[in-house]
Amino acid sequence: MKSERQNKIIELITKNSIGTQEELAEALKQLPEQSRNIVLMFFFLDMSDSEIGEKLNINRSTSYRHRRNSLEEIRKQLKEKKTNEK
Repeated sequence: MKSERQNKIIELITKNSIGTQEELAEALKQLPEQSRNIVLMFFFLDMSDSEIGEKLNINRSTSYRHRRNSLEEIRKQLKEKKTNEK
């Protein structure tokens, strides 16, 4: 069963048919390792930014920034892919 956070990331990324779950997975693979780990820890392990910061020995705000920037990058990649397919 998917958590509320898992559903949220899928909804955020696939909203308005920007991309599929498979395309989301591919976009995640394109992120730098630390950014990808932060996104996965937050959305799929239900960890808070503070918990992620402790685990990765980074500041909570750094975790938040990486996650926010990563989601923007994923959206950008999926929109570009969709535009190129037309």
